[in-house]
Amino acid sequence: DPSMLVGGIAENFDGSYRIGGGREFVIEGDEYDSAFFDKTAKFLKYIPETVVVNNVEFDHADIYPDLAAILTAFARLLRLVPSTGRVFIGADDAGAASLIASAAFGRVETFGLADGAHWQARDLRPGPSGTTFDVWKGTGTGNGQPATGYGQQATGTRDEAAGASAVPECLGTA
Repeated sequence: DPSMLVGGIAENFDGSYRIGGGREFVIEGDEYDSAFFDKTAKFLKYIPETVVVNNVEFDHADIYPDLAAILTAFARLLRLVPSTGRVFIGADDAGAASLIASAAFGRVETFGLADGAHWQARDLRPGPSGTTFDVWKGTGTGNGQPATGYGQQATGTRDEAAGASAVPECLGTA
């Protein structure tokens, strides 16, 4: 039962935060600058145990001159994760996947639709209220096995849902 803070208003929580009863606290990190007088990425102010990077693309042209500068900010974030931590990287996005080597200390796992992702969305079944699919774990090291308890209704991308499924499973909070 994690607490959470996001950058917008989450419709299913009626606000930008939620206070849970568990130890975990989930923050939607952002590479945008911290303040008008501090042009470093907001997420560099955190000390994360776990980081999930879905995708990296050229954004915030008022702060970053190019994609390489954004990738540098993300690489710095991944270096904040301790050796006891975890880094989850979206295998379907070239920008995110290029960061795998930057995770110097934490254990790295990938997620997505791609063959070889450690956590893979499979058996996509479109329906009237979304797409149902299964999440398989361990596919990066062999054939994998179904992650119990995950078959999701989603209208967004299934690769991100595979990542969202992987985190609680790996942290023992599923």
